[in-house]
Order: sequence, then structure tokens, then C-alpha cells
Amino acid sequence: DWAVPCQNKEGENKGYFVSQTSQTLRKGDACDQSIYVDSFVINAVVQTRNVGWKSQGILTDGGDLVVLRNKKSGKVAYAIHGDQGPKKKLGEGSIALTSFLSEKSVLPTDSYDKIKNLALTSVDYLVFPANDVLKHYGKSETITQEKIDEYGREIFEQWGGTSRLDACSKLSAAK
Repeated sequence: DWAVPCQNKEGENKGYFVSQTSQTLRKGDACDQSIYVDSFVINAVVQTRNVGWKSQGILTDGGDLVVLRNKKSGKVAYAIHGDQGPKKKLGEGSIALTSFLSEKSVLPTDSYDKIKNLALTSVDYLVFPANDVLKHYGKSETITQEKIDEYGREIFEQWGGTSRLDACSKLSAAK
């Protein structure tokens, strides 16, 4: 809603635009880059805009816990709904998330093409609308990937972990 986007006022990104996400990780000034989801640091997925997904009567929204698994390697990642995207697309993940799941490292100086090559074609995607990471920790606390992983492991194991995900994945493949 600004005529001119926010710019970083100091640090190594001084003069560059602030990369805002629909979800903030803590309270702060709208032009402070550090309040937004950092794609190189935080495992996050883009939530489909205006989606009406519910589980046990709870609508999914920003900050929800998301568990993803690379179907080929079995590697599991814990993430949050960190931004909103197009109405009819699912699957965009942060650089940190796709790098972790694909087991390919990237640098901030890597080209767009190299980062695009992190994309995976077969991922299990499990959303926990009742388990909002940001509400669990509160916006006065700094949300780190370590905290997302800790909370994610706890909730995923309570849900039934990889054995239950295997069963669900087999059911969806059979349909």
C-alpha cells in the first residue's frame, strides 16, 4: 500500500528494497527486514491465497506448522506458512526449505537458475492448522528454525510420525 517500497536503511543490504512476506515473525516496524521470513534461513511454504482448508474445524492460515517429506530420500522438514501466493498453486518453498529437502547447498550469490534447480517433484505436504508456530511462541519471541524444528518434531510425533505419514501417502497414491 506504499507509493514507494521500503528500503533497507543500514547493513549489507542498505538501499535494497525490503522483501516483505505476508507473515511476520515478530512485532516491529513494517520497513524492518528482520521481522519478515528470511528465505535463506527459515523453512517456509507459500500458502495458496484464499484457500479454505480446514482440519477439525480449524482454518489454515499464516504461521501454521507444515511438515514436508522428500518422497525419494525420506528426509523430513518442519516449516511454517510464511507467505501467500497465487490462488491455484501449491508447493512453493523457501530457499532454506528446498535446499534442506533436496540436500543441495546454495549461496546468496547463486543465480536464479541454480536456486530454481532445488525444486522437488515429489513431496508429502502435511499442514497442522491447530498448531500455529507463531502463536505457540508468541510474537514477542524471535522465531528461529531451531524453534520451528523443535515444535514440529513434537507435534509430528504426537500425530503419528513417519509411520502415519507413510499410511496416508499410500492412501493418497491409491486414489
